[in-house]
Formats: sequence, structure tokens, C-alpha cells
Amino acid sequence: MRLLVNIYLTILGVKFTIKEKYNRWYIAFSHNGRRINRSTGLEASKKNLQTVKKEVLPQIAQELISSTQSVDADIRTSDETLLEDFSELHFNLHKENVRSHVYERDFKNFQRHILPYFKSRQLTSIKPMELEAWQNRLLLKYKILSVQKYRSIFYGIFTRAYKNELVTKNPFDTVTAPKMKGKFNRLSKSEAINPFTQKEINILVDADDNSYMSNYIKLMSNSGIRPGELIALTWKDIDFENRTINVDKTIINNVSGLPKTQSSVRVVDIIQDAYEALEAQYKLTATLVYVFVNSSHKRFYSHDIININFRNRLKMHNIEVRPLYQLRHSFASRMIKSGINITWVSAMLGHKDSSITLQVYTKFIQEDNETRMSNIDKINQQLGGEAYETVTPISVS
Repeated sequence: MRLLVNIYLTILGVKFTIKEKYNRWYIAFSHNGRRINRSTGLEASKKNLQTVKKEVLPQIAQELISSTQSVDADIRTSDETLLEDFSELHFNLHKENVRSHVYERDFKNFQRHILPYFKSRQLTSIKPMELEAWQNRLLLKYKILSVQKYRSIFYGIFTRAYKNELVTKNPFDTVTAPKMKGKFNRLSKSEAINPFTQKEINILVDADDNSYMSNYIKLMSNSGIRPGELIALTWKDIDFENRTINVDKTIINNVSGLPKTQSSVRVVDIIQDAYEALEAQYKLTATLVYVFVNSSHKRFYSHDIININFRNRLKMHNIEVRPLYQLRHSFASRMIKSGINITWVSAMLGHKDSSITLQVYTKFIQEDNETRMSNIDKINQQLGGEAYETVTPISVS
């Protein structure tokens, strides 16, 4: 919200215009027949407005009158907005469109990996060659996936600048994004789907019958609910009678908010093993608000401590160390392998549609030969044909 549209002042014979732009005070004046717009770098507050009037403008007026040196080195034309100024406006808007932890992560990455390289630069002065050099420099220190994320943040800033006609084009459009070497982009070890076997899950669950960890592992591996969604569950979300779990929130960095996507707000069916896990946990925390709580009987700040406990449990039982999230993958892959309807699995996971589930878990949708032949028989019968006769292959000596 602008505090004032324009303020006109004359100091030492020099006419100035003060205006608010991108939450900064800008001043405009004429010098040698040229109209100049200059950012003061001060936030557009009433207190800073007085500083502009009483300190900044008199100094500039004095320089213009008494000095023969050009002030062009410290001026900006109206179409030469500073990256630093515009980025503040960009992130204020960005904050309203993403979850708080995403905003904080993006803003922090901007401050660490973008602003130091281009501080005090005008948007229109940043060229593709410089952006390419910036990418290459980051690649010397950071992984390709990380640099891709930093580039995406910077690209978004220029996209908004282009839409608001502050630049004539996005300079990133002619800069090739860093890519993984080789034919395919391989997932990192933490991202690759590597589910636990049922035997491994049983070992992890039976490790300590009196611990919430056993119930947490059993519930996650039998519901597919995400770690942050699990620690956000309250007993009001659990309907034992109708066997459903209402998933409508998540906890990240002690902030309770909406789940990952709109489709993640969902009702999860409670299958038998999940029911047993909830039943056991109810004996531990029935009198509390949250299903899972820390040692102080308060909700978890995040699932980080659970992930640490989980890793320790894996090491203790000589099971390959994998992220907690693999329990969600374990549920999905087991359901798909068992021939459960993919639409139901997708709904339980909170995917937008089943095509996403198919894309992620396609390698687990494999039927054994007996099931495949049975399906072929059914198709033939529906089409009016006859079932195939099973033929025992002749061994050839």
C-alpha cells in the first residue's frame, strides 16, 4: 500500500519529487536537461520519509549546485529498477502463493546464492552471459539439482519483471539450464523409490512394543500418510467407527498449515494393520490432543527427530538405512503389487490423479505370469473366443 502518491519539494532551487516504489522511497529531479529517478534505498515508511526530506534531498541539492562532478554514477533512469528493490516486491507476492517453509527456503537461497553476485545491479543490466557464468560458478561448489533450484528462483523473478514490463525479455530464456551428465537424470539416493519389505517393517515394528515409534512406523507403512501429516493428526481426525482418517494439515518447522497440495487434503481409509497401530497409540495418548507427541507430551516441532530415531532403529537391526519417507513408498508399492485398484491407491496417497501414481510407481505394476494368462483368458472370453490351454513345455535334451 502506497503511503503517498507524489510529494513535491523545492530545496535550494532544485525541484524534487518523492514517490514510493517497490516499498522504497524514490526521488526524481532534473539535471542537465535530463529527468533522473533515483532510489534512496530506504524503506517507504513515515520515519524514513523525514530522513529523505531533511538529509538526503538537501545533500543532493548541494551537490548539484556546488559540485561540477556528474552525479550520473549514482542515478537510475525510470526503467532501470534495481534487482534488490524488485526482489522485495516479488517475494512479498510469492509469500502469498506458497507454503511458509517454501517461501523461507526460496528467500534464503536468494539472499545466499543470488543477491551477493548481483547486488546493486539494475534488472536491465544483467545479461545472459553473466547468468551463464553465475551458474557455472555455483556448479563448482554445489550439486546440479541445487543450482537448478537457485536458477528457478532467479528465473521466477525475471518472469515477474517481464510481465510487469520492467524488462523486454527474460535473459534466462537464452541460457541453458544445468543438466545431469548422461542420458537420464538419475534420482539421488534419498529421492529414489526403495521401499521396505514386509519382513523389514515387521522387524522395525516389533523392536519396541511400548514405543510410539512402532505405532508410527506401522501406521505410515499401512496408510501412506506423509511424515508431516502424521505428526499433525489429532484424535478428532480419527474416526474409529467408520475407519477413516481426516488428513487436512501438516506440520513443518513448528508451523501447522495445509498439506503439500490441494489434492493432499483427503480422507484415508483405515486398513486393519493401520487400525491396530492407532489402537495401540490410543492407549498411549488418548487423553491428549495429538495422536503422536514428544517426550513432553506436546506436538512435534517437525518429524526430524522421528527420522533420527528411525535411522537409529534401522542401524540397530542391520537394515539398509533409508529415509522415513520410504515407508510411504512401501505402502504404495505393496498395494499396487497386490493388485489393489490404482485409483484407490492414488486417493489414499493424495495424488491429483492416478496418472501421477502410475508414473511414480510404474515399475511395481507387474503381474506374475499366472495372473497375466488369467487376464488374457478373461479378455478372450469377453470377445467370444476360447481360453488358452496351458501347455507344458517339452524339455529338450
